[in-house]
Amino acid sequence: MFVHLDLLHLAMNSIALFLLAPLAAATFGSARTAVIWFGAGLAGSALSHFAGNSGAGASGALCGLIAALAVYGRRRGGLEGRALTQRMVLWAVLILVWGHVFPGIDNAGHGGGFLGGAALGWLAGGLQPRGGRVDRAWRTTSQAMVLGAIAVAVAFWLPNVLRGLDRRDMDVFQENAANALRTITANVEGRPDATP
Repeated sequence: MFVHLDLLHLAMNSIALFLLAPLAAATFGSARTAVIWFGAGLAGSALSHFAGNSGAGASGALCGLIAALAVYGRRRGGLEGRALTQRMVLWAVLILVWGHVFPGIDNAGHGGGFLGGAALGWLAGGLQPRGGRVDRAWRTTSQAMVLGAIAVAVAFWLPNVLRGLDRRDMDVFQENAANALRTITANVEGRPDATP
């Protein structure tokens, strides 16, 4: 959910999150939104993995927010509920079309996110009163998920940082940069030794 392929990928997911997260937080509350986000993201990653993909990005988690809001709107009913569901269905259709038009899109990750988000949205959007043990359980779960994500990030990040402190990595980087500079200079000057 936190690894993206390039800046465009990150920007598109960030814009979608900027549009969807406030609506989800206003609908479910921040703790339930966090649980939907992480849970749908994990469901999307799991389905992507079982489909043999090596997907990256937060789009599975975003699809989960979309599905959760659509389920909530359907459950709520009335004019506002139907309008919310229709907007979320439009988002889902756009994502499905996007996934079939452009190559390399992880549709399995999107599908897993939709399924996980729909299930969690059904639970989060229940008609039980707010407060008490139920809300404490949602808060505890969201805190555990955030701490788990931080622990996983540190577990993957720390070895890379420590490895980056190794002088050999810097020597290899400098050697590759020097070879690239020699190649560029040779190409500009038209010399036959254009390859390092």
